[in-house]
Amino acid sequence: PNGELRGTCAFCHADKQNFYIDKATGKCICHMASCEASNGFNMVGFLAALEGITKEEAHQAIYLHEPNSTSTPRPVIATHIADNYHKSLLMNAGPLLALKNNWRFSDEAIDHFNIGYSIDDGAVTFPIYDTNKKLFNIRYKKLFVPDEYDGSRIWSHADTTKQRFGLASLYPEKVIQLEDEIFLVAGEKDMVSTWSAGIKNVVTTNQGEGSWKEEWNFLIQDKTVYLVYDSDDGGWVGKSKIYNRIHQICNVNIVQLPAMPDFPNGKHRKDLTDYWRDRKSV
Repeated sequence: PNGELRGTCAFCHADKQNFYIDKATGKCICHMASCEASNGFNMVGFLAALEGITKEEAHQAIYLHEPNSTSTPRPVIATHIADNYHKSLLMNAGPLLALKNNWRFSDEAIDHFNIGYSIDDGAVTFPIYDTNKKLFNIRYKKLFVPDEYDGSRIWSHADTTKQRFGLASLYPEKVIQLEDEIFLVAGEKDMVSTWSAGIKNVVTTNQGEGSWKEEWNFLIQDKTVYLVYDSDDGGWVGKSKIYNRIHQICNVNIVQLPAMPDFPNGKHRKDLTDYWRDRKSV
């Protein structure tokens, strides 16, 4: 009833059908107060409690497997493309110094995320991998953007096969699956600069501030989520949209960035990377 699945609890084995699964959020809970499942579980926590294993072991059992023959595989990209972009970045001092000085990327973060540089596009590359290390997208972001530039500033990978590599994603997937507390930030640049500053449990989406898919509800159910978006109007609208969609399934907190002085050219400082520019760590 009301979008719920109902059955016998596998923990307390009560005769009544007290175990509920919310189909919209994926939340599992037993309504017997004495049952160990009475506080609810997400999928990883549910399997860990049921089998008496750790959450990491449950994560591996659920996610780290090859899809079966009936599943529709997500299109993948040859990993050497991202690797070659990474080598290109390391061999070009200008873009590399810009990432370190202006975007506050650490050497460790550049290696960890396999950040690269496309000379032809003048863009920083952010490869997106799944938990099996398969490359399913590369995000491109222009590094140096003149004031008069009116072209694309950020885009997803494309090739001659016309595959859709830019499907909405919440990532890194393993961080979402393993961490009970996550920081959701506004894009790849903010994710990497925040990781560089010492916050490792940071994630983002590839569809901009305010984008959210119902299927992601299951991934963040019962977690603590900090929304750290830009301090401009777009950031506030995005935070409000996501807050309204997830506040009933997780402990969500909106983080407001402090006021920051403008850049010398008059441009407003508004995002998390701007915040880290004058700070070396958390």
